[in-house]
Amino acid sequence: MSEGQRSTLLAYLRRLGAAQMDRSDAELLERFAVQRDEAAFEALLRRHGSLVWNVCRRILTEEHAVEDAFQATFLVLVRKAQSVSKKASIRSWLHGVALRVALRARQQENLRRHREQETPIRPPDNPAEEASWQDVRPILDEEIQRLPEKYRLPIILCYLEGQTNDEAAKVLNCPRGTIATRLARARERLRLRLLRRGITLSAATLAALLSDNALSAAIPPLLVGQTVKVVLSGTASASITTLTEGVLHAMFVNKVKASLAVVLVLAALGSAGVGSYYLRAQQLLEEKEPLKRPEEAARDKKPGDMTKERFQKLLKQRRDMAEEVWKIRYERYSEGSNEPGMNSPVTLQFLSDALKHLLKAELELSKNKAERLEARKKYLKRAKEITNLTEAHYKVGRVSRAAFASALYEQLDAEIELEREKGR
Repeated sequence: MSEGQRSTLLAYLRRLGAAQMDRSDAELLERFAVQRDEAAFEALLRRHGSLVWNVCRRILTEEHAVEDAFQATFLVLVRKAQSVSKKASIRSWLHGVALRVALRARQQENLRRHREQETPIRPPDNPAEEASWQDVRPILDEEIQRLPEKYRLPIILCYLEGQTNDEAAKVLNCPRGTIATRLARARERLRLRLLRRGITLSAATLAALLSDNALSAAIPPLLVGQTVKVVLSGTASASITTLTEGVLHAMFVNKVKASLAVVLVLAALGSAGVGSYYLRAQQLLEEKEPLKRPEEAARDKKPGDMTKERFQKLLKQRRDMAEEVWKIRYERYSEGSNEPGMNSPVTLQFLSDALKHLLKAELELSKNKAERLEARKKYLKRAKEITNLTEAHYKVGRVSRAAFASALYEQLDAEIELEREKGR
């Protein structure tokens, strides 16, 4: 190829890239999701790469870990492009995914370091008071993600991406004054949320901390092209793939949790027959049985058996629901007690409550002493699993000493109740 031909081709590629950058986020994501347009994906990466890069940098300290988290975030986008619900708010979605990925990467790094050390890390007596800016920034990102979107997007645009109020108003298609008002309200909400987590910041200090977040570092020039190549060709490293799969699994669990909440609401309407009918329909679909109306299923039943049988079914449904809640909370607690994007964190108390509800449901289904003993043994086994998890979190400073002591207490209580059951 002659020098003139090469120059012409480069000019064409630049024009093509510029044309993609003029498209909206929704258009670019649609082109990639439907047509697998690589140029559209690269345009999204170049447009929002700085946001993702700086989220990862605020949480992770090692450069290679930041790069892995950056690439894993965009690999999640590739995997989820077809199902991103709010395509016009890709900034907000990417901020949340980058936060999940970086927190997960940091947790894995902390656990790896703990395993390599002979002596446990002793956490500070009061982590809230001794927290450094490095500790506060991830918490701030978590609280930004929990803001309503009308406040979250101005914060992301003006503070995390460094855009002016005029530029943000143009992106969000609203008056400049609206941006200023929402920013002020968002900052006050953030200040109050941080205060509830034991972090006291004045309005001026919070504004300074937010401003310090804006475009704190440029993406390494080679990383953009490398990321496009790696995530689109499926040649990501094992560490990036593992990180991506873990985050995708957590996102799936959250989706299941949301569906479970709907089921619980419907079940609460059982006085009208709606909840129990919905639960039965779900059970039949999972078992691939033909769905029958309640009156059809009852035709061959004896009148005297109806109440007892229905009561047993309700007990089993409650046990199954309690087990599902336990599994979801255990999964989230094992990954970290303050997972972003949720209405409330899975604390040790939430997990213990779920286990107690499961024990109660299993005991009421037990028909004899052997079954009650088996339920108590399973409860003790799960209590020990909670203790081991809490100890691991305590050693890396994720939970307090009091939480670890509480987990040990619940384990001892489970052992005592098991012995009492044996003596009955």
